[in-house]
Amino acid sequence: MSKKLSRRTIAQYCANQIIAKDDLIIKKLAAFLVDSNRTREAILIVRDIESALASSGTVVARVVVAHELQASVEAEIKKFIAHSTDATKVAMQVTTDASLLGGISIDTPDHRFDDTVQGKLKTLRANKV
Repeated sequence: MSKKLSRRTIAQYCANQIIAKDDLIIKKLAAFLVDSNRTREAILIVRDIESALASSGTVVARVVVAHELQASVEAEIKKFIAHSTDATKVAMQVTTDASLLGGISIDTPDHRFDDTVQGKLKTLRANKV
C-alpha cells in the first residue's frame, strides 16, 4: 500500500513545475487527482499551489471590477499587487461584476483588498449601531 501524498507536497511539486514552465502540469495534476480519487480536493490544492507560488515570488491574484479595465490600469494594478506582496511576478485573473457598482476587489493567497462601492456599503451597514 502506498502512502497518500499530502496536499502541500502535491502543491509544492506543481508550483515547482509551473515555475519550470512545464506546460502539461495541470493535465498531469488533473489525471493524478482522478486516478487517486481526490478530485474533491482540487480547489484546495489550487489554493495551496497559489500559496507555494507566492512563497517563490509569483503571486496569483483574482481581481474583480465593475467595468472592463484599460491596459494601463491593469498594469498599475499589477504594480500595486507586486508592491503590496513583494512579488517578482504577478498573474491576474480579472473578472467584471456590475453589482460592485464601482471600485476594485483583489484577492491574493495572503491578502484581501476590497475597495468596491458594494464593500464600502457593507462596512457602513455593519458599523451602524
